[in-house]
Amino acid sequence: MQTGSHHEVNIDLILDSLDGIQPAQPRPFLHTRVMARLERNRSNPWVRVWNVVSTPAVSLAIITTLLIINLVTVYQRTDAQAEVGEESVAAAPAEYEAQFVSYYAINDEQP
Repeated sequence: MQTGSHHEVNIDLILDSLDGIQPAQPRPFLHTRVMARLERNRSNPWVRVWNVVSTPAVSLAIITTLLIINLVTVYQRTDAQAEVGEESVAAAPAEYEAQFVSYYAINDEQP
């Protein structure tokens, strides 16, 4: 039973130590400074832009638009490459025709 009375003594000591406590006082003009900081963040144009862009509807619209632009670009390039590929196959023999170049004709020097 002594443990119970021992805890009661500790509880009484702790409660007695709280007798002189007063509520914390904020520094002067704390509310004014906090409100000024919040207002400054609202007036920043980048914050306003980010708030609009970060909404789910706008984000989804931007991603969809970028995806459509990428798909259109890929399809246009594949069509253009197919046309160029047919032309280049026909022109390949003329481009890679073997040419005989004699290096001895340029330098007629004999050792």
